[in-house]
Amino acid sequence: MMDSTVKRVADLEPRFAELLRHPVCQAVGEILENQPCHLVGGALRDAALGQPLRDLDVVVAGDGAGVANRLAERLGSRSIKVGGHRFAAYRVPYASTPIDIWDRGVVSLEADLHRRDLTIHSFALDLFSGAAYDPFSGLEDLVNGRLRMTSTESFADDPLRLLRLCRFAAQLTKFRIDPATLAQARESVEDLTGVASERIRSEIELTMGQPNAGTAAQLWIDLEVVPEALLECPLRFVARHKFENNLSRSWRDFERAAAQLAATRDLSSGRIALILILLERAGCLADQVAIGILRHRGFVTKSLSRQVSQLLAAGDLPAAEPKQRWFLHQMGELWPIAMSLATAVADQQTDTEGASVAQAIELAARRPDEIFDPPALISGNDLQRHLSIAPGPRLGRILAAVRRRQIEGAFTTREGALEIAARLLATADRE
Repeated sequence: MMDSTVKRVADLEPRFAELLRHPVCQAVGEILENQPCHLVGGALRDAALGQPLRDLDVVVAGDGAGVANRLAERLGSRSIKVGGHRFAAYRVPYASTPIDIWDRGVVSLEADLHRRDLTIHSFALDLFSGAAYDPFSGLEDLVNGRLRMTSTESFADDPLRLLRLCRFAAQLTKFRIDPATLAQARESVEDLTGVASERIRSEIELTMGQPNAGTAAQLWIDLEVVPEALLECPLRFVARHKFENNLSRSWRDFERAAAQLAATRDLSSGRIALILILLERAGCLADQVAIGILRHRGFVTKSLSRQVSQLLAAGDLPAAEPKQRWFLHQMGELWPIAMSLATAVADQQTDTEGASVAQAIELAARRPDEIFDPPALISGNDLQRHLSIAPGPRLGRILAAVRRRQIEGAFTTREGALEIAARLLATADRE
C-alpha cells in the first residue's frame, strides 16, 4: 500500500475501537470468554465511514446456535435460525440492531471471508484484540473508495451480487466500481434467472429506496438487468442510447420535483414508474405490461405494483382543468409523486406539458378539500325523493357520476348537484 493509504487505514483504528465498545459487542465477548470470534461485513464498513451501526455480523468457530441462544437470553430477545449459503446462521433481533451469528465451524477465517461479495466486506476484526485480518486488501479498497469483487467466482457463486453491487454503488456515492468487477458482473447477468424471485424483489426494494437510486438505475441499464434480464425485452442500440440520455435527464427532474413536493415520502414506486414509462417510449414493452410482468414474476410486491400501475398514468396528464381535478383525485395520496413524475416525463421541446403540470400542482395546493375528499352534497335518498329514482344499480351510477362532476368542479352546492343529477337522468332515459 502507498504511504498515504497506510495512514488512512491506520486512522480507522479508533473507529473500530469504538465499535468494539458497543454494548452488543461487549455482551458477545462476555458470553464467548475468549473463544475465537470476529466481526465482519457491513458493520465494519459503516464504522469506517463514520455511519451509525445498523446491524452486526459475528463469526464464531463452532457452537453458533449456543452462542445465539445465550446472547438472546442476555439481551431479552430470541434466536432465529436463518440458514446460510455455506454456513449455519442465527439471527438475534435487538432494538434497531439485529445481530447475525455465523458459525464457520472448522472452516478457516480466510475461507469464510473468501466467500463474501466485495473486498470491503471481506476483512474481519478480532472481537477481543481489535486486530484486523484482511487477506483481500479490503481496507485498502475501503479508504480508496473502490468496489471490487473478493474473488473471480463472486458473481458465479451468487448472481444476486450484481444487484447488490448496483445498490452499493448508489449507497456509497463516492465509491467507484473496479473495471474487472464490472466486467465480471456483466457476464453474470443471464444467471439472474436462477435466483429466487423474493431475493431479487428485496434487492429492488432496497435499491429503489436509496436517495441516490439513479446511479443504480443507470447500472441496471448498462449491465442489461433492465429491460433484458428482468423483462426479457432487448433494446436496439440507438434506442438504448436515447433511453440512457432520457433517463439521466428525467431522473434528475423527478428527484428535484420530488424534493419539493413529495418531501419524506418513499419514492420507490415513482422511480420504477419512471423507468417503465421511458422504456415504453424507447420502443420496449408498454409500461402497464411491464409492471404486470414484474409482478407476475415476483420481482415487485402486489402493493408496490398497484402503486406503480396507478402512477404510470402520470405520463398522460390531461390539460383541461376538470380532468386534471379528477386525475388528482384518483392519485390520492400519491399525487405529489405523480406530479413529480409528470414533471420528469413532460416534453421538453414545448411549454404545453410543463404548463399543464404547473396548473395541476397549483390546483392540488389551492383546492385540496374540493379535489381529494369533498363532502357528499346529495345522497341516494335525495335522488329517490327528488327525482323518483328507484334503489338499484342505476341509482349508484347516477351518484357516482354526480360525485365525479363535483370533483371536476362543475358545482359546489346541493342545488347544483341535484341539477346535474336531473340532467344525467334525462340523458340516461333518452339512451
